[in-house]
Amino acid sequence: MGKRLRDYHRLIQTLHHEQILSIALYLRGGKQGVREEVLEEDLVGPGLSAFRFLAFGLEKCLAREYLARPEPLAWALASIMDPKPWSRTRLKLGCLQRIQEAPLKETERIELVKCIETYLQLTPSEAEDLAWLGTLPERSVKTMNLLYIETWEDRMKAQGARKVVLGLLEERFGAVPEEVRNRLEKVRSVDRLTRLAQKAANAKSLKSLRLG
Repeated sequence: MGKRLRDYHRLIQTLHHEQILSIALYLRGGKQGVREEVLEEDLVGPGLSAFRFLAFGLEKCLAREYLARPEPLAWALASIMDPKPWSRTRLKLGCLQRIQEAPLKETERIELVKCIETYLQLTPSEAEDLAWLGTLPERSVKTMNLLYIETWEDRMKAQGARKVVLGLLEERFGAVPEEVRNRLEKVRSVDRLTRLAQKAANAKSLKSLRLG
């Protein structure tokens, strides 16, 4: 990793003259917490400085300690950390509550939640444990709503399914009107897009698909 970062550092340095701080973020493995690492070069001597970079190992850090920090990014990164003594469900709830209660812009809030959704995916049984949130105060109900923010993986799946639908429509009916394309862009559900693809294969007209 040190050699790779050194190569990236040198490449970036050829394009920018400002100081560069290299950071290795270990989602899995790596030593706990933030530390400075030094790449041991083959050639050492006067005038030759070793390459230094910061390394941040997340997996062994205690999530609740980072949820107590003031930096919003720490609350998202906590989703990758050790949840003990909490359960994974309790950790996810804690991350979402921290984000919901903070004075953030909506775009910032969404990006943090997407990080949590990507790296702390609950099993079906764990997800069921969150159902009790509906009986909690309004603050927690708002937190529950954050669970439904679309993740990066969801967007990629929907994008692929959307291309399949458009391909079928073009093959069956020729150029697809802009209005129909706009309607498809608004469909986020992969299940619905899959059903549309199945219907498009046998549809007699665009109108029968109710997309425009």
